[in-house]
Amino acid sequence: TPYITVVPEKQANYSWGNEALIYYLEHNSKEETAGLTEAQLESGKLYITISKEGLVSDAEVVATSGFPIVDEKVKELIFKLPGNWQPAENTNGEKVEQTLVISFGRIGC
Repeated sequence: TPYITVVPEKQANYSWGNEALIYYLEHNSKEETAGLTEAQLESGKLYITISKEGLVSDAEVVATSGFPIVDEKVKELIFKLPGNWQPAENTNGEKVEQTLVISFGRIGC
């Protein structure tokens, strides 16, 4: 099955950087993940949509970590994320909506 991904000329990005985003999610979900081992977690995925205005306009868990409380916390945190997003742009420099994927839980195969 062929798989094609189309991305904007300039992708949306978090103004404070990916490392800050990862730190924020890890640090603020410690209560929900306390006592869980990596072996207990599944590979969770959250699709987030960044609007033309640079706002998180939608977030949907499309693969669970195996723990609904963890899934919901990551989704909640995305909407409370400090800072802002720089929206994606097409080849004409126009702002466009973009959906990004955030993986959490156990990473890898």
